[in-house]
Amino acid sequence: MKAILHTLFLFYVFVPHLLNAQIQDSAVQVYFLKINPAGTYLFIDTKYDGYSAPSSMDLLSLYNNQNIKLQVGDLIGFEQVGNFQPGVNYTDDFHILGAVFKGPTGFLFPGPLTTAEPFYSIPTDHRGIPTDIPEDFSIYFNSTVYAQIPEGATQVLFSVNDSYFIDNSDPDGNFGVYVKLTIRKPKYRIEKTIQIIDTGLMVANTDVVSILPSNRSCSDIKPSRAQLFLKCIKINLDNSEVPADGCKVAASLSLGQYHAGHDVGHDLSIKPIGSIIPSGMQGVSVTIPIDGLYFQYEASDVAGEVNLNFDVLDPLDKKIDLNSTVFQAKIPDLVSLAEIPNLQFVNIKSHPNDGFYGTQNLKDHLTTAIQSYKANSVFAQNIPAGSVVGLSSEGASLIWGGVFDINRNWGSPHCGHRLGDTIDISTSPFNASPYSVTLKRQLKDALAKKQFRWPVRYESPQDPNSNHWHSILNN
Repeated sequence: MKAILHTLFLFYVFVPHLLNAQIQDSAVQVYFLKINPAGTYLFIDTKYDGYSAPSSMDLLSLYNNQNIKLQVGDLIGFEQVGNFQPGVNYTDDFHILGAVFKGPTGFLFPGPLTTAEPFYSIPTDHRGIPTDIPEDFSIYFNSTVYAQIPEGATQVLFSVNDSYFIDNSDPDGNFGVYVKLTIRKPKYRIEKTIQIIDTGLMVANTDVVSILPSNRSCSDIKPSRAQLFLKCIKINLDNSEVPADGCKVAASLSLGQYHAGHDVGHDLSIKPIGSIIPSGMQGVSVTIPIDGLYFQYEASDVAGEVNLNFDVLDPLDKKIDLNSTVFQAKIPDLVSLAEIPNLQFVNIKSHPNDGFYGTQNLKDHLTTAIQSYKANSVFAQNIPAGSVVGLSSEGASLIWGGVFDINRNWGSPHCGHRLGDTIDISTSPFNASPYSVTLKRQLKDALAKKQFRWPVRYESPQDPNSNHWHSILNN
């Protein structure tokens, strides 16, 4: 009596995350493979049954196919479709199928990412000889399972689950399996390099880049620019890399997180953030040539952080992740001047808790000049120490330099206070002193000996009515 399995329970199989990771960036091609239900890779009792070779899938040809490049470790999806008739006494509505990987050494277990259940075959019909093997797996009707190609596999063989094979047939020719091959597409990445034009310095960290603020609102115009270079790189299936054509990028600017002292009372929505050169690239998608794309970023006169953002597509219009570059427009290494003895900062209304920074060189020279001013006033001019007027300032430079926006309109009333080499020294504290003329002369001489100058006459010791001295250190 012929024994067959008419019904097979379907198991809901959890697909591992690793499986999803392998197929999510790939294309899947589906092929139909017709299965001969009379063929089998299982043991045949040839005394009572006839042998027919199993239907098979040749893996070697897929390994060598340049459009598929199947590899050991890849996943193959299988879905059984159609029905077969297990003999003249049965109807054409059976669909129980198993498969096994085979290589030169024999049957092989599928890899650990396999989602299919084991295939349990029944003994032979007449003598009940066991036929089950441990290496094969089940393929389900109208449901996809995945099997991972093991090392050494050259074929996939197929068999129905039956005790007698020679009388099996497929009257309507629809019994088979959908083979779903994961076609891995090449990946792309963008190579980004940045060079500061003023110094020629190649930037090591292209995600955060320090750049000087520009100086475009003064007679001595000095734009500050960085040159960017983007190159599209194709990562082949063998992980080799070659330059590629056809990637596209749209670059845009946005306000960064740190505003370098401009937070209070300033309209940040209109804060200058610099420009992309050429200007036609701003927000417009352009193709990256195979030899790369050059363009520039020019910093604004106002210090702070600016994001240069990239929207990149590969030649297949798939998004490529490319980190934004945060440009920090700043004068580097400015230090606080608030700790200088006999100097206080007052009334910096435009930038609360800021505006008292300068270079270390400025701090050193100014500290020495103030010490000399006080000593000479006491010992050379016989002014009582308690009558030596302490100094006050209404501004030096902001913490990152750049435009000192005292009118809060992103403009500049003058061109100083940008580089950390300038400080305004108020003359108002001298007005009530009986030693005013002598003290101011001593202060002027002490500052001049420490290489300070006053380029603006009405803000200098030359103007007796000036309410402050715009003092710049010669560097």
